[in-house]
Amino acid sequence: MATWRVWDPAVRCSMTGSPDHPVVVVGACGGSGTRVVAELLISSGFSLGYDLNDPRDNLLAVLLFNRRSVLIDTDDEFRTLVDIFYRRMEGETAFTPEEDLLLEALAEKERLQHDADFLSERLLRFRTPDVEDVRPKRWGWKMPPSHVMLHRLLKVDPSLRYVHVVRHGLDMAFSTNQNQLRKWAPVFLDRDVKISPRDALSYWCETQSRVRRIADLFPSSVLQVRFEDICQDPTGTGRRILAFVDHRAAGAILERFAEYVTTPATMGRHKSRDLSVFRPEDLAKVEAEGYQIGP
Repeated sequence: MATWRVWDPAVRCSMTGSPDHPVVVVGACGGSGTRVVAELLISSGFSLGYDLNDPRDNLLAVLLFNRRSVLIDTDDEFRTLVDIFYRRMEGETAFTPEEDLLLEALAEKERLQHDADFLSERLLRFRTPDVEDVRPKRWGWKMPPSHVMLHRLLKVDPSLRYVHVVRHGLDMAFSTNQNQLRKWAPVFLDRDVKISPRDALSYWCETQSRVRRIADLFPSSVLQVRFEDICQDPTGTGRRILAFVDHRAAGAILERFAEYVTTPATMGRHKSRDLSVFRPEDLAKVEAEGYQIGP
């Protein structure tokens, strides 16, 4: 049985982002509202890549990193993948034969939630020059499960800035988006899980605890942002996010961002649900994270 590198104690730093601008990563439990943060960054001049889906996920990052085996890659393997990805995000499409073989190995086997056709298309896109042949000054990526490898990313690039979007755990438990529960909860909870609100909340709690532990080790590199705060005060929260990534946006950008943000009808959906199905310790964790339970 594989030993998942959920927490890697080895500290090895080999690269950083641009000396002027840190690389920015956006993650969360799926369905937390990361798209609005991605739109803020794009409107502020950040490149999040050219192979994006509708929610603005970077599909090249998916090819390299959204797989369970990313937690059992050796330090050298992981560092090589980050190096390849950074170079690709900065416009490079020429790789060594050894690097090409590594990329092909990532695309040759289908994985949970991604079939062979999807992965082959990502590999082709990885090797194809971007239409805009301009090296971006500011760049990053959005991939919600980036938090699963956050500890490894920060050891490779301590200058990185990670924005973790948090939404009320009970609203997340009743979400229809449970892709991370299927893929990552068995790893981080270290047990079989059911696709159920009960286990979805347990996964949310574990994710919050782990991100907070990482933030304690890298306090200047991790920002947790509540989706509810984005909805209630988009201008102020948007300004806070941009300040964290060392960027000041024009007031017009923040005004447009405020107009873009809308409060979803699913906000507070847990209030009409039966909460007796949840583990008491998980409900306590939700409250400890500053969220009110019930009406």
